[in-house]
Order: sequence, then C-alpha cells, then structure tokens
Amino acid sequence: MIEYNNTKRDTVSQVKHTALYKKAIVIYELSRKLNQHNHLITSTPERSYYPKDQVGLREGLTVASIRLPYTIALAHTSPNYSLKVGSSKLILQTIERLRLYCKQLQSRKSRDTNDIVALSQELESFKQLYTNWRLIITQQN
Repeated sequence: MIEYNNTKRDTVSQVKHTALYKKAIVIYELSRKLNQHNHLITSTPERSYYPKDQVGLREGLTVASIRLPYTIALAHTSPNYSLKVGSSKLILQTIERLRLYCKQLQSRKSRDTNDIVALSQELESFKQLYTNWRLIITQQN
C-alpha cells in the first residue's frame, strides 16, 4: 500500500491561517478596491516600478500586493534557509513599495482618500506582524 505524505499540503494550509497571510489578503483586497475603476491590470512590475500617474500608482499597488501571499507561503514552507531570508527581504521591499505608492496617491489628493488611509494602516499593522513572523521563520532551521 502506498502512503500519501500530507505534510507539504498541511503546511501550506497552516500558512493560510496565519495572521500575516490573512493580512496580506486584506491588503490585496484593499489595493484591488482602489483599482476597481480599471477593469484590467495592464502593467507589469517592470513597467510600473515607479509609476507617475494615478492609474499607474493604483496598478502598482495591486501588482505589488499580489506577490505578498505567495511570497509568505514560499518563505513559510521552504526548508531552504537562504530562500526564507530572500523571500522575507522581498516582502519587506514590497511593503515599502506599497507604502510609497500610498504616500504618492495621498499627495495627489486622490478621490479615494479613506481607502488609501485604510490601506496605509493595514500596511503598518502588516509590518508589525512581519517583524515577529520573520524572527520565527528564520529561526525554524
């Protein structure tokens, strides 16, 4: 009889229940809400690395926030220490990029000020969770 190893699937399932992963989903949903008037995401991270217009900023928010849950799961489930550290650095860079986009949108007097403020608050909360999570993740090996 062949036994099926559920450990990898169970680990991924556990990641989805962590506070950091859930917060990343909230951030993605808020960024998507800010970008709701754009029906298609046409930019890639390379094209809109530092977008100049409001549409580009909103797309940049969404594109950057898409990566957060995936990168968290990758760092959380990988047995490779250097991949964990690299992924956690990428998460920090993404947080900073998202905060920059929010500041730029706020400075342009965007019509969605309340949503931008809410996203900024979620990013601050995420960063606090991230700090604790990174210590745990990097000490697992």
